[in-house]
Amino acid sequence: SLARWRFRPTTQWLDAYYTRLRQVAPQLKTQGICNVCWALTMLRVPPPRDVAELLMVEAQVQLPFFSATALATLCWSLAALGHKPPMFWLHEVFDNLTRTLPKAPLASRGVPHANVAWALSVWQVSPPSDFLAHLCATATPHLPRMSATSCAVLLTGLADLGHRPKQAWVSLALEEFHKRHSDASPPSLVAVVWAVSRLLQPAGTDSSPPVDWAPPRKWRVRYAHILQDIAWAQSRAFSALEPAQLVDAAVAFADLSFYPGDEWMDRHEAYCNMRVEAFTAYQVRLLGSCMEKLDSIFEGDYLPRDGEVV
Repeated sequence: SLARWRFRPTTQWLDAYYTRLRQVAPQLKTQGICNVCWALTMLRVPPPRDVAELLMVEAQVQLPFFSATALATLCWSLAALGHKPPMFWLHEVFDNLTRTLPKAPLASRGVPHANVAWALSVWQVSPPSDFLAHLCATATPHLPRMSATSCAVLLTGLADLGHRPKQAWVSLALEEFHKRHSDASPPSLVAVVWAVSRLLQPAGTDSSPPVDWAPPRKWRVRYAHILQDIAWAQSRAFSALEPAQLVDAAVAFADLSFYPGDEWMDRHEAYCNMRVEAFTAYQVRLLGSCMEKLDSIFEGDYLPRDGEVV
């Protein structure tokens, strides 16, 4: 209740609460464990390390009884609270999620998948090689129901983890985000394009694509209108972006070899000039190289040619 009211308790109250929690933790069921972690996250009060470890121990005992939604919430909460579980705990979590993610109800709207991807990216944990592919496959039925925020979180988490899904899956996720991009926050508008620019890269590449890499021309032709719509939405929201997000916006379009339009370029330059003192020297150099590449892109390269089927 305190978390729902956003009422932050006093230090004395929390100390007494943690003392009592240490006593009753073994009696908590799966929902109780999730509720405690979620509430602490919403109140932004990271628990003492011994309390977090106690909750993880109790969760491990009951892992077979966790649903995908409950376990994803637990992972999200622990990551948000700054607690990284040990690998033996995570391997049991992977086994549970492999079994339960396909059963996640459509009403969950893909939130469990997004929460898992986000938590793993925060922890910078490399799951078993086939787990992220499984995460994408089981997320597919949920993509049409996902909110713009959940879709952005899922794609960004996968990109941060260095995953390279099939192009068709990335394209479908981009299409579904586009349908709701008018509801997206300014950071989500940038994050999705940045994530797509990474997810489409060849397998085995790191966070930076090869110098001569670009998505296939047919892909850029087919998705040019979607990228342009998102670019327009970005340009109307530059004032709400942090300097690093302004950099990511330019990097993403440059890596996709997509020119976002004169209006985007002019507004982006104007807002960068307004915030110039907030950029690091590295960011200034990176922006310069991205703008140089964007200025060199021939827009006709991703316009349909006569008789071309894409």
